[in-house]
Amino acid sequence: MIFFPNNSMRQIIIDAEESCPEEACGLLWGKRCEGDVHVSSVHRSKNCAEDPQTKFEINPQLRFDLERLAREGEMDVVGLYHSHPNGPAKPSKIDLSRAWETALTWVIIGLEEGKVVEKKAYKVEKPKERFVEIDIQVVNSQ
Repeated sequence: MIFFPNNSMRQIIIDAEESCPEEACGLLWGKRCEGDVHVSSVHRSKNCAEDPQTKFEINPQLRFDLERLAREGEMDVVGLYHSHPNGPAKPSKIDLSRAWETALTWVIIGLEEGKVVEKKAYKVEKPKERFVEIDIQVVNSQ
């Protein structure tokens, strides 16, 4: 399961809707505990893909900066999010071809007519071959 503070999930929804018709993307910062992922914050990224309406690419500098910060404490990059501006919140073939880090949870946001209609989370079960859906729990921010 992946747990989000409601303000972090709200950030992702706003990013997805504001980025439409392009794919929104970003990294999830938090920690892992007994098989669950606990997100503490969301870090929006510029979509660096050549065709941001059909693909996403997180700014590598953002990842680098967060990985450096992770060395200093208990938090880490625990996942990523991106949106499908005109499609369901399920992994595409392109997503699958880029899913090689089994430690990262993928959150995919599905939109219709510019509005978020579904949110789903996935673990990479077998790199570049298979995702498995996991539950999302949104909790009150503290």
